[in-house]
Amino acid sequence: MASATGILTSSTESMDPQVARRTWPRWIGLGVLMVVVAVTAVLWDDAGARLVLGTAGLFLVVRGALLLRGAGSGA
Repeated sequence: MASATGILTSSTESMDPQVARRTWPRWIGLGVLMVVVAVTAVLWDDAGARLVLGTAGLFLVVRGALLLRGAGSGA
């Protein structure tokens, strides 16, 4: 899986401390965002399910775009 990105990579470059310093704030931010969406969905009876589905769809679109960009650059 030479073109894998993110947590799917097993190369030693992904274990570089500089990469870790850039990556962990993104994972923390994503986790906080997921908790905020979950709490908002529970408290917002009328549109909570649509909020969760919309957020999941947006995440998948962004993740797909990042994967395509990585595949296009040969990374």
